[in-house]
Amino acid sequence: EGIPWQTSLQTDEVSLNPTQIDERPAQPKTSRAVLNQRPDGLLIELPPRGWWRPGARFVTIWCFGWNGMVALATLALVPALLAGEVESQPWVAWLLLLIFWTVGIVGLILLMRQARRRGAIELVDKTLRFEETDPLGSTTLEWNTGEIESITVDAKKYETEDSVTWKNFITVSPAERGYPWFNNRDKSELEWIATLLRQVLDSEPRNNAADSTDCQ
Repeated sequence: EGIPWQTSLQTDEVSLNPTQIDERPAQPKTSRAVLNQRPDGLLIELPPRGWWRPGARFVTIWCFGWNGMVALATLALVPALLAGEVESQPWVAWLLLLIFWTVGIVGLILLMRQARRRGAIELVDKTLRFEETDPLGSTTLEWNTGEIESITVDAKKYETEDSVTWKNFITVSPAERGYPWFNNRDKSELEWIATLLRQVLDSEPRNNAADSTDCQ
């Protein structure tokens, strides 16, 4: 019999509206996820998206450009500071260098977390397991499939004075906390993952045993 999943790639159009979520039975052509079928379930591996992923290229250029300019300024200014050639309040120059390096290093760390974040989705033995890992740690959560009410793709808006950004993520209900699972992935890939998981769960007999378990 087998589980009714579709693994062929497709090039269907994706709505630019982040709140419009579609059923997507086939893996998008742009998705780099690896689907491993098993006799007792499945494993979806989500590789890191890298430094030069769509949507983050400007931030990558800015971050490396900022740190490059700060490095050049440091090379030019520090020898003069050490030689005592800066007569007027040299501590201001040291403070500015510290602030500029702090901004650059924090930006690099945040960028690295996004670039190197990987994910895994495992559905085995009536247990659904989500995991996200980056260089600073990992987050894991498990659910008993008999208690899952829905698996959906949601959207959240982030507003600043200058811009509005939307992020899509997967939500499993009931959820113990509103963690935005896999919110660095493309909407089309998330739609495919949610559709696939719903198909698999709909093909399984349901039960009401066990509680969802936080493994973080």
